[in-house]
Amino acid sequence: MVPELPARDRSIKLTNPEQGSLGHWNSRALLDMLGMRGAASPITHLSNNTVPIPMSETSAPKDGPDLSTLLENNRKWAAAEQEKDAGFFSRLANQQKPKYLWIGCSDSRVPANQITGLAPGEVFVHRNVANVVQLNDPNCQSVVQFAIEALEVEHIIVCGHYKCGGVHAAMQGSASGTVAQWISGISSLYADEKEALNQLPEADRFNALCELNVRHQLANLAQSAPIQHAWAAGRDLSLHGWIYSIEDGLLKDLEVSLHRQEDTGQAP
Repeated sequence: MVPELPARDRSIKLTNPEQGSLGHWNSRALLDMLGMRGAASPITHLSNNTVPIPMSETSAPKDGPDLSTLLENNRKWAAAEQEKDAGFFSRLANQQKPKYLWIGCSDSRVPANQITGLAPGEVFVHRNVANVVQLNDPNCQSVVQFAIEALEVEHIIVCGHYKCGGVHAAMQGSASGTVAQWISGISSLYADEKEALNQLPEADRFNALCELNVRHQLANLAQSAPIQHAWAAGRDLSLHGWIYSIEDGLLKDLEVSLHRQEDTGQAP
């Protein structure tokens, strides 16, 4: 358990991030913008802040099965599912009607279906580093729109996890390049909350920031246009903030759910 921060208003506060658009870029214009046209080694031209990851010629291979084993595992899994339920795959092929959208971290130790006990087709999933929700991110926002308008999900869960590497990098200022840009909102959140966090025992600050990040991303999500439109139309749509502990495999509801526009503290 992470202790509460010192007494202050812990309610969800909506931020107002600048919304932008990628516009209509063709490949030539995009390369011009990045300064990459004609470059022999594009990675050195991406950004002044981009630091290529060093690759060791003597790095030992990682443990784990080879790709052929993964394919064999898939065949065994498909056969087992077919044996349990002969119509399973035909139903999946004909439609998907999940009740939930999961917005989580890309961390390989936090697989949405497995930790919630849901089968394929029961949860629509979007994952990225540190479960970030940005209003100007077409990837995340297209998932939200599709989930609401096409799949008609009833619940959207923003799920972070304790000991999140992205949150830790924001806290330490250790990220560079694209990763630093991606987690810049968490870095700003840490700067805003640092004084309060420093009043906690040092061992609890990291996980407390992981929880605050979930709250922050949920507040951003509530400003998403598809959600605003759904609430305005009277749709039954709830947003939830959860966090997962890798150490014991348990999910925790942060009890910051939003069910309508009024829950955000802003007038509809």
